[in-house]
Parts: sequence; C-alpha cells; structure tokens
Amino acid sequence: MRQILVHCFRGNTLLRSYEFGWPETMNDAAVSRPTTEHLEAEAKTNLTNEGLARPPYDGITFKIDYPR
Repeated sequence: MRQILVHCFRGNTLLRSYEFGWPETMNDAAVSRPTTEHLEAEAKTNLTNEGLARPPYDGITFKIDYPR
C-alpha cells in the first residue's frame, strides 16, 4: 500500500497532515489514484471530525504529496 499525504494549511500554518492509502498491485496493473477532489473531501471530513475546521473551509488550502 502506497501512502498519499494531504497537508492542510490555514494561511502558512499547517493544521494537520493525513495519510491515505493507495493500493499497489502484484502485477503492476494500473490502479487509478484517488482524485484531488476525493482526497480533499476526506481531509475536510477529518478536519471537521477533529474540530480543527468547519464548512465552508474558507482560508484552508491543501497540498497533496503523491508517492513517486
């Protein structure tokens, strides 16, 4: 399982980083990686659940680090 990191910022301050899994296959078959929209939605849900942010998430930006 590869790990994708989603870093959540308010301005220049890092609120939280989240790891999401991306499956690897044994035969190197192409597996679609999660979309930016999907990863941001998951991160927003986590921010809300942890009480770090609430909709509409104004001022929050996301940086996604995909594995190489």
